[in-house]
Amino acid sequence: MIFEEKLIFFPQKYPEGFWNPNVPEGYSLKDIFFTSGELKLHAWLIEPKERKFDFSVLLCHGNAGNITTRLPKALAIASCGVPVFMFDYRGYGKSEDGDICENAVYEDSTAAYNWMLENGFREESLVIHGISLGGGAACYLAEKFNPLALSLESTFTSIPDMCRVVYPWIPKFLVGTKFNNLERISSLNLPIQVFHGTEDDLIPIKMGQEVFKKANDPKWFITIEGAGHGDLLEKAGDLYEQSFQTFFSHLSQQS
Repeated sequence: MIFEEKLIFFPQKYPEGFWNPNVPEGYSLKDIFFTSGELKLHAWLIEPKERKFDFSVLLCHGNAGNITTRLPKALAIASCGVPVFMFDYRGYGKSEDGDICENAVYEDSTAAYNWMLENGFREESLVIHGISLGGGAACYLAEKFNPLALSLESTFTSIPDMCRVVYPWIPKFLVGTKFNNLERISSLNLPIQVFHGTEDDLIPIKMGQEVFKKANDPKWFITIEGAGHGDLLEKAGDLYEQSFQTFFSHLSQQS
């Protein structure tokens, strides 16, 4: 339903955003365009000049803003010595307009995943990081393909569960969009880390804990004290980067 999608997706279209970023010395940022069906999508590839781990990260962002608002997180991950590829779904940023829905997010995320495989990034060393709504895309990709690991940040059990929190007046059975992370996570057999803030007023930490509980080992839960939904990186400080460093170290030991 178009009405339903307007309650879920809040795209920020170019020129809104921060399109002239100040990229620190030691990193490069490249504009990438690729196709999803007949649509041209836009992405940024952030690469550190010094590689510390033989991994790469696909970042799936949430329901609002665009890739420019996630650059600080991408840089924090890249500071661990890994490249980060983050893209905008259709209708976001510089990506072409198109009807956005659950299946469209899956299609666009799959196109981004395939772009990485077609451009020298190996699936066996690929880590998917999903933020908020992007957790739904990340869990879908992890179930459909064979990435090395999955990382989730401030994500939910499912959209119908979220509607009971955000739009309690909408009957759960009427919600067509699912993004059923709770169901998918239990079927995955790969290393998983989950971030969540204790003061998340949009997606309660209880949801992140439920997702984590359903996940198979090995898994790690990172609690960010005092963090809400939009300030997790700021509240986490060095813990954000350190957690990824630790995660990558675990992955190195297992590979």
